Amino acid sequence: MLRGMALQNFVHFEKRFVLDFSKTKNGPNIFVGASSTGKTAVLELIRRCMDSRLNSSLTNRANSNEKEYVFCEFYLDIDKYGPTVITGMIVDARTDNYSSTMQTDKEVKANPEVKSEDKEEKGRENKLDEMSEQGDEQGSLKKKMKKDNKPEEMSGEQGEEQGSQNKKDKEMDLDEEGTMFHKVIMYTLGGKIEFCSETYLERSDGKIVNLEKNVKLSQILDDLRGYIETKENHSSKGITDLFNEDFVVKVLGEIEIKQRENKTYHVCQELWRKIEEQFVGILPTRGLGTIQWTKSKLIESENKTKNYEGTCVHAEIITELLDSDIIDKKKEQEIFSFLTNPSKIVFRKEAPNANRINLIQVKNGMNEFPLLKTSVGIIEAKQFSLIMAHRTLKPICLEEPDRGMHPQMIERLKEVLHHESRLKTIIVVTHTPYLLDQSLL
Repeated sequence: MLRGMALQNFVHFEKRFVLDFSKTKNGPNIFVGASSTGKTAVLELIRRCMDSRLNSSLTNRANSNEKEYVFCEFYLDIDKYGPTVITGMIVDARTDNYSSTMQTDKEVKANPEVKSEDKEEKGRENKLDEMSEQGDEQGSLKKKMKKDNKPEEMSGEQGEEQGSQNKKDKEMDLDEEGTMFHKVIMYTLGGKIEFCSETYLERSDGKIVNLEKNVKLSQILDDLRGYIETKENHSSKGITDLFNEDFVVKVLGEIEIKQRENKTYHVCQELWRKIEEQFVGILPTRGLGTIQWTKSKLIESENKTKNYEGTCVHAEIITELLDSDIIDKKKEQEIFSFLTNPSKIVFRKEAPNANRINLIQVKNGMNEFPLLKTSVGIIEAKQFSLIMAHRTLKPICLEEPDRGMHPQMIERLKEVLHHESRLKTIIVVTHTPYLLDQSLL
């Protein structure tokens, strides 16, 4: 579950802003406001604290000359780890060029006083790559794929050529101007607090590059005691006090020192993936059809099949989850029937057609029609019921789940949100006040 977040200098939030979701553990967290006021930015920043593969860009800064940060506190039940996991992202306003802020591998070799650490962590962290000669030997053993998809060793010349190209690519990233940022994660393992960071560069062309300069922080672990809950210590102060600009300055200072001394290690943090497995952010449908007006060239009859197929491809949530075992079918049907009562609506997924697309058919009473002909409110209700009946999702972020719904259906949606919030952290962004009641004000 997501218990809280602290952020500063993103989009509309120039000043430090704290959200304590633990205070609403028996109800949903609902953001209602005008357009372009930062509602969606909050959901986006939660995603920025997830695994990097969920993020293809950085969120805009309110002030490009100031630091920006976001931290999220999660409560998880995972073997080996303590229940509190805090993840975050820090963007340092000072760094516009990677190579100007730390030493490259070439510079480290020229400095005999700088050494690398070999780290091994209880069977789940890889050892630091062997230095110099071993690295060169491995570079000459690069693989390429045959036409029959079987691996083939490169010749010595090919390996050297590939290694040279990789080195050139890496040097290009080192010299590339852009924005450097750090993904951080704090957790407990075996009762011991761990604090790790990964460093990335958003290049000027928009591509995000992993700089492979991960470090383990140790100088500020004492600051985290009391904020990281362990299985033995069932109390946590939350992130509202400690995680501020002063804390960020300390973190950046230690990251910079260890990277300059090349005290780095190579590890893929499994906790980021585990948090991601339990999290989902639902974006608004924005209309599933490919036709927006009657003057569209796509409205002609020869495009009919293509339009039906495109709608089903776009409806990923329904297509992926309708027949999935990860959904509690009984619960999903109860929620959907409650939302759409007295209508008797059934969604059915057909076998893949000649284009390998599963068409979705919708039946209401005796009438059956393609998904494209289904009202937006009904589609949103189906997506909502599938997500609420998902067996593993706990933090759930919903953007405009009430889109296209009648006020009566919205009232029922509100009841389901309150009921499901007892076991999940649910955050809703909407423009309508219908989801609010006196208990939320």
